[in-house]
Order: sequence, then C-alpha cells, then structure tokens
Amino acid sequence: MKRAQPSALFGRVRWVLLLACVAGALSAAAWIGWREYHRFESQPLGGIDQVVEFSRGMRLKDLAARLDGQGISHAHYWQWRLLAERMGVAQKLKAGEYRIEANTTPRDLLQAIADGRVIQYRITILEGSRFRDLRIALAGVEQLTPTIGGLSDTDVLARIGATETHPEGLFLPDTYFFPRGFSDVELLKRAYWAQKKLLEQLWEKRAPDLPLADSYQALILASVVEKETGRAAERPEIAGVFVNRLRLGWRLQTDPTVIYGLGDAF
Repeated sequence: MKRAQPSALFGRVRWVLLLACVAGALSAAAWIGWREYHRFESQPLGGIDQVVEFSRGMRLKDLAARLDGQGISHAHYWQWRLLAERMGVAQKLKAGEYRIEANTTPRDLLQAIADGRVIQYRITILEGSRFRDLRIALAGVEQLTPTIGGLSDTDVLARIGATETHPEGLFLPDTYFFPRGFSDVELLKRAYWAQKKLLEQLWEKRAPDLPLADSYQALILASVVEKETGRAAERPEIAGVFVNRLRLGWRLQTDPTVIYGLGDAF
C-alpha cells in the first residue's frame, strides 16, 4: 500500500481548511443576516404620522423602494419579501394610502396593507343644504375623484340610480368616511340610498289618511315645517295646520315655500 505524499496530504488539508473557512463565513453571514432580519421586523419604522401610498399595480419591491425614498425604511427588499412570505400576505396587499405612526413596525404595516386599513377622509352633508351647495362642497374635497363636474342634476340622479327628478332632500345629512380615490358620485350614491332607506322606514310608521302620496312628499312637508319654526315643541301644531290645508286643497301660504320658489332672487 502506497502512502500519500506529504504534498498531497498538505493539498487535502488546505482544501479542507478552505471549505471550513467558506462554510464558516457563510454561516456567519447567514447569522448576521438573520439577526438583521429579526431586528428589521420588530423595530418601529420611525417617524410620526407619515403616509405611504401603495398604488394600484405596485409590487412589494416597489413598496420597499418607495419606503426607502421617503426615508421611512432603508431595509433591503429581501427582508420585506421574507417577512411578507412568512406572514402569508405577499399576494394579499391592497392598494391605498396607509398611515405610519411612531410605533408602527414593518409587520404592522404589511398587515394593515393586507387588511386594507386605508386612511379614511370625511365630509359632512349639512342639514338644509341645497344640492348646488353640496356639489360645490364635493368639488372642494381634494381626496375625492371628481366625475360629475360637467353633468346636469338630472344626469347625476341617473348616475346614482335615483328615481326622483329633483335632487333636493335626497341625500342624508351625515358625516361620511371614504378613502382617497373614492368618487363624488359614489359618495352621493351612498348618501342617497341611506336617505331612501330612512325615509322608507319612517313612511311605514306614518299616521293613517295623510294627504301625501309618498315618502318624498312627507320629506318636503317636514322640511317646510322645520323652516317655519326653530322650536321643536311648535312643530306638531304647525304640521297639523299644513296637513289640514292640504286636505282642503288650500295653498300652504308659508314663507319657506315662497322663499324657496324665489331662489337666489330672494
């Protein structure tokens, strides 16, 4: 049996040592990377009340680049990808605007995007506001997508599926919340159907033999009564007077109806 030459043994030892060094370096790199990843996923992103937009068509790689560009997070894409895969949300991210607070971690942010917890804006439809004023108010909300600017009132009513021919009083006075990109017609549709549902519920509880054809006429009469007096205690009596006049076929002969008829000329 031949013995290995010293040079051959030295060569083998050198390769073993080289492989051990490479393995050690890889292990060290993997450990450092894993440590950085764990620090990344649990450490708050920093900044107070910042906003990031995950636009339609964006990928997770684009989100990581946007966060880096805004100075919110300088983490590598692979860290975001690994976290998203481990959370099971890589394919569930939803477009929208998201708020990042001082204690928001990368895990919190990805979960919020996956859940679609977008920033909500709001607008209030005031009681007694005319439809013309409501249109102006909607046009002034920067976060709403404008779609009705060139439409007539009749066209707007057709867009929201209304059966009425006049827009006054059709939209429930309330505060409405919506995400950026929500359209003005979508918001009007929401307010219209909310009002319609409420009117139908109240119409079912109406007193018998009222001289009113439908819930919209009841709404008009209620608006006239409310304009006639600011005292709630007086409204039943005034409403009774108006109902009696309607039963007799008389004109209401009240200031609110005259003022409304005059419009801007008043």
